Amino acid sequence: MAIWRAKCWLGSENGYQDLEVKSNTIHGADHQFRSIYGATQVINIREVRSGGSSSSGSSGSVGLIIAVLAIGGWLMWEAWKIVSSIMIAVWQWFVGALQWVWGLFPFISPQLIVGLVFGFFFLVLILGVLDSLDD
Repeated sequence: MAIWRAKCWLGSENGYQDLEVKSNTIHGADHQFRSIYGATQVINIREVRSGGSSSSGSSGSVGLIIAVLAIGGWLMWEAWKIVSSIMIAVWQWFVGALQWVWGLFPFISPQLIVGLVFGFFFLVLILGVLDSLDD
């Protein structure tokens, strides 16, 4: 059960009073303010705390969220280091293979190879778009 607090008008003798009740819902709390205390006006009903937990439970869950995000970020960083090292190894192998090919064909420059590779993928992209337009 949660504890609810509200400012209630108890009549001209007592005026506005800050009161607390235990209820499961805000509507039940409003009903209790009116029936138990005889409040004619109930304003600013708010939940103070839930029955079984303390106010430190909220900061504990925030700490847990921060810890999970920190561990997730660290795991992503480690995964990036592994993936990037594999990418660098593949790139070095590719460059070595190109250097061997350049030895066989001295007129081929690195710019020409890169242009041919990107041109091929660009051509495939354009053909894929044109093929999807037929549908």
